[in-house]
Amino acid sequence: MYSSQCSGYDCGSGSLYSGNSGYFLNNSGYSNQSPSYSGISSNYSKSMYDSQSAEFSPSFFVDESSEFVGVIPERDEIIGHAKTVFSSLTNQKFPDNISINLCDNENFSRLLPFGASENSCVMGFAVNRKGFGISKIFVRNNSLPQLFVTLGHEIGHVITRQLSNVKDEEAKAFSFARAWVVKTKELNIAGLDKFLKPRPALNGVHNVAFDFVEREIAEGISPLRIYVDVASGRKSVGNLDSIVFGG
Repeated sequence: MYSSQCSGYDCGSGSLYSGNSGYFLNNSGYSNQSPSYSGISSNYSKSMYDSQSAEFSPSFFVDESSEFVGVIPERDEIIGHAKTVFSSLTNQKFPDNISINLCDNENFSRLLPFGASENSCVMGFAVNRKGFGISKIFVRNNSLPQLFVTLGHEIGHVITRQLSNVKDEEAKAFSFARAWVVKTKELNIAGLDKFLKPRPALNGVHNVAFDFVEREIAEGISPLRIYVDVASGRKSVGNLDSIVFGG
């Protein structure tokens, strides 16, 4: 498994640079807060989830019946794959105000804002500085399917300003991750097609943000359209009651 050796704040970073404009790069957002941590991605098993506080997990989209045994690409190749998926998905170049940092366990744990241990299940987090400077994504090196799904989720948090409503913010990132996985499968990026599920396995997971997105999709709305609607404030999770998919 590829593991970057990190030092300082930028943990083996590979920044993605381009100069394009569009909704994802220039939206006004709905939060005037200063830069903050967001987008915690964990890898807890579904049985470990608290019914009121379930976090995003890349395992929602990873087919665990097929174990990834391939060679993990080098950092620059992973970043190149991310640029390809993003451009194909949004018809925009990846923004120059986001850096991607791939970290080994020790340095990833040290960088976590809440001091998680080296064996923590947290897979990724982001510092959203949209409108203030360079946003930073930190992803723990793991199997490529888990890593790449986590990366998509974190990108969904930082390409637009952080929303003031926590549920809306998570629905925003979840819908982008949904679209990210579908596009990754369509392009068969790094041979990941057979390791990813286009529909998340949410059986037994209680989260109103996830439920909101899945209900919208069931009504025929695309994940990327949901992302834009939530990020722009046109739609909100509101007081949607939590439901259990497949329960």
